[in-house]
Amino acid sequence: MPRAVELTPKQERFVQEYLLDLNAAAAYKRAGYIARGNAAESAASRLLRNVKVQAAVTAAQAERAQHLKIDANAVLQEVAIIAFQHIVDMTQEGPKLRPAAVQHPDAGKAVASVKLKRRPPHADQPAVEILEFRMHNKLDALRDLMRHLGMFQSEVQPVGAAPAVIEVVEVVLADGGRVDSARPELRAEQS
Repeated sequence: MPRAVELTPKQERFVQEYLLDLNAAAAYKRAGYIARGNAAESAASRLLRNVKVQAAVTAAQAERAQHLKIDANAVLQEVAIIAFQHIVDMTQEGPKLRPAAVQHPDAGKAVASVKLKRRPPHADQPAVEILEFRMHNKLDALRDLMRHLGMFQSEVQPVGAAPAVIEVVEVVLADGGRVDSARPELRAEQS
């Protein structure tokens, strides 16, 4: 990896190791630095704050993103798919999996794993196959989007800071109904 800044051989190795898993303490040790106990964590943190090392990591990440043709919009689109995908979009009454031809092309992107369980026949019960889906964590995806879009505020406010005012414009109920905050007694009809 060509660098615009001069690094020592160990710093260069640290950058390469850090880019493997973004684990600074492990990269510090794999690069050949010696540390005992928690010393690797603090030393790695210091090394990451080094301007030259920071520039090398940033340049390598940008080079990798360009090579893979990945930009922030593509990543955010994938996170949004996870955040807003619903299992109902993939299943039909039964519950059975909808044929791939009628599913949205992005439907499977929200699935973390699929497990097929087979229960053998027992007494007068026939054999049963159970298809089990585990979706990616929707809340994590929503938090990531909120952070990126500046919608996520820290819960800890500085002493003396005025609390943020949040105006509730509309409440969306679990059943899809909506409530106007100005007149909560009136529940809007589902569209």
